[in-house]
Amino acid sequence: MSISESLRTSLDYHSLKHVTSTRSALLDSYELHLDHTPHYTLDNLEVPAVGWESDRLVTICSSQVLLPLLCNSGTQQVFRVGAKVLLVEDDYKVGASAETLLCDILDDWCHRRSKYEGLCSFEIVVAIEAETLVREGLWSTLQELAPGIFQKYGDDLVEEWVSSAKLLLLVNNWPTSTSNVNSRPSDDQEGNKINLQEESALLEETIKYYADELSNTKFIIFVSDQSVEKWLATFNDGLGIPTQIVKITKKINVSPVLTKKNQLNLVNWAANSLWKTNFILHWPRCRQGLILHMLNNDASLCSAKTSCDLLWSVLQFLLSLFKKHTNCSTQSCSNLFDSLCHMAYDTEYKAVETDHYYENVQVTAELKQKFLHYFLLILPKLPPIENDQYCLFINAQLQHVLASRYIYASKLSIGISLNPLKDRDEVAVMLLGHLRRDVLNEHSLFDNKVVHRELKSLYLMNENSKDPQAYLLHMLGELHGENRLIDLLFKDAVFPRQLELFDNCLMKEFLLQYVTYVQPRRLLLLVRRGYVPVELISIVSVLGDLDLSFGLGLMHHLERGSSATSDEVLLSALSASRARLQDFLGCLTFSAIDKLTPSTAARLTCIRVRVTSEMALRKLFSVQSTLPNLMWFETDFDLPLELVFNAELPCVKTPLCDFTFFGVRETQLSSVITFITKVRKNYLSGLHIHHSSLNTNSAITLVEKLRDKDVLLSTPCEVVALYRRWRYAEVAVLDAQQLMDEDKVRPLLGYDDRHQYSDNEIRSSVTTTDADIVKLTNFLELENSIIYFQFGSSNIVLTKNSDGRIEVKKYKFDKGFNV
Repeated sequence: MSISESLRTSLDYHSLKHVTSTRSALLDSYELHLDHTPHYTLDNLEVPAVGWESDRLVTICSSQVLLPLLCNSGTQQVFRVGAKVLLVEDDYKVGASAETLLCDILDDWCHRRSKYEGLCSFEIVVAIEAETLVREGLWSTLQELAPGIFQKYGDDLVEEWVSSAKLLLLVNNWPTSTSNVNSRPSDDQEGNKINLQEESALLEETIKYYADELSNTKFIIFVSDQSVEKWLATFNDGLGIPTQIVKITKKINVSPVLTKKNQLNLVNWAANSLWKTNFILHWPRCRQGLILHMLNNDASLCSAKTSCDLLWSVLQFLLSLFKKHTNCSTQSCSNLFDSLCHMAYDTEYKAVETDHYYENVQVTAELKQKFLHYFLLILPKLPPIENDQYCLFINAQLQHVLASRYIYASKLSIGISLNPLKDRDEVAVMLLGHLRRDVLNEHSLFDNKVVHRELKSLYLMNENSKDPQAYLLHMLGELHGENRLIDLLFKDAVFPRQLELFDNCLMKEFLLQYVTYVQPRRLLLLVRRGYVPVELISIVSVLGDLDLSFGLGLMHHLERGSSATSDEVLLSALSASRARLQDFLGCLTFSAIDKLTPSTAARLTCIRVRVTSEMALRKLFSVQSTLPNLMWFETDFDLPLELVFNAELPCVKTPLCDFTFFGVRETQLSSVITFITKVRKNYLSGLHIHHSSLNTNSAITLVEKLRDKDVLLSTPCEVVALYRRWRYAEVAVLDAQQLMDEDKVRPLLGYDDRHQYSDNEIRSSVTTTDADIVKLTNFLELENSIIYFQFGSSNIVLTKNSDGRIEVKKYKFDKGFNV
């Protein structure tokens, strides 16, 4: 048997042992399932989903996670050059997701599942803890895992083979610190007692050392999302190691796979609301059986009105199970639970140290350990570490409700205690749920001044919220329609007349309560890419009965190549009895476009449609000229460009007009120019070319040729003033001349809106040289007619901003721009 076969056999033994022990640790205990309870599973959470692009999540098998590491990948449009290091950003919202993926990779490797592109490219796979890599070094670790191989072949021969082998190194539990160090790691550090902070400081040079020494080795490093961007910059720019990121995430659709007869009630329950669906998705694979059992057998859980209620009920259910199976006293249970809440507040989404929080709880060590198994995930560390574990919270939502309980029960200052938290908004909403529960149980608290101050503090936190309207909407939802609390929470509140609500707000009951209370004149619902709004149709139907103007931005239907359409949503919006549809973004087929008539869409002002057929294209261009109030017309051409260029289409005469092309090649540039000048005169408010092979010279040629044909890539000032007058109530005090004065408009709007009237971008797969950058920069500096322009290639992003500044971001090692 060769060195490679011997070493692989020895390491595989330890890997399989770790996979078995980890999965055993993650399984629900018998008592958590109760007697004879079947072990339910959610099939669609069996394999993690991994996203490579910021706006699109790609579901793949565990072996295919390796694609960014491979130079010969078949996905060259995304990965043009193989990376040396792959940072896997853990999804902190679902406990043990990184460990699940790591175990799947090891399991695939050990069982020779090489049918997927990825693992078959390597000769050996080694999994190691980050602390072990620093403290022990790779060679000492391999000697400890496979002593017989080193004795048989000798240290030098084994190290020589490993140094040149195609090695995949899986590094788990990467610390968050990116401190600099001055000493190079070496294997003579064995036995040194380096604390975790020192290990974190040594990691940079550790990875640099092994990246240089092991020329054919690739690294997958599992890192917290809190520090992944810092490490990406450190590796790529600071250490010169080509690095990319992938992100573990839960899958989005639940209900289609829950089709077993005994799960139909759960399907109906989960599909009924976004927050209910998210609740299920946040539970990791190892606890699916428990949560499905509870939901199927405890009607009170399914009657919960909010996430806080449901999670609190789950916690009480687990606590009652613990008491039942351990005979722990009520006081001891309370002390253990209080310590758990304190630990949830102190430790944000990372492995936690439990001893400090339970040292003063007077129960046996065995009882403490059993308690932690109910509420945490306790996982073994990778070999050769033995008898050592680390703990994680089951999911972020559970940690939110525990942390908020600690703040509330401890009577901590709301502002001081919440502001440092990463998920401050979520914890604050849970805190309001605890307060509401106590107030409704003890009505005298309605007049308590402390309660009034806490409600005011929670309301004022919206001023620094990452999404103020979503924060307030979820706050209102937690109050269960209790008018006295609502009046106290929103006392002296001032709401905007126009609401923009994203997909995390698309919960029918909460949204309707919020809109009814705020009474906006205009409402815009935006669904970002990668999201599935389960209640959208019913929300649009309900909004139709309200006296307001509304818009729908279905960005998840604008993705190139997607089969999803917005037909059903549009038809529901057009049938509204009172509400007026003003804005619409989505993908429509011929039959849906045909429903856009002067009577049904009389108030439609802005429309952006992705068309996927020639019939739909012709119909859309025909319809746009008949809509009486249409001001902004945008088209995404998601069909063969030859069909677009050859189509006989009427001229677009709306005040603003944008076009988006996909997959334009150099040879098609003249056709693009001819098409634009045929259907649009004088100017475009935006030109977008994605997934192209155009270079900087092509970009310059495009602008010049369009200008020669009297088509500018920016909107005239008088048209901008007309649109501003209609769109923004804030500028109503300005006259027509002042509406073209940026110094007067910007303070009223609170931001610079000029880029949207000259919104131009080219995304290309080519590589850009320094000379190309200089040439394009010089051209754009002199091209005063263009307000905003962005050119993104495989290695740079060059942007002309609305203030005239040119910014260039370079990406080493072809990290690239998502085309």
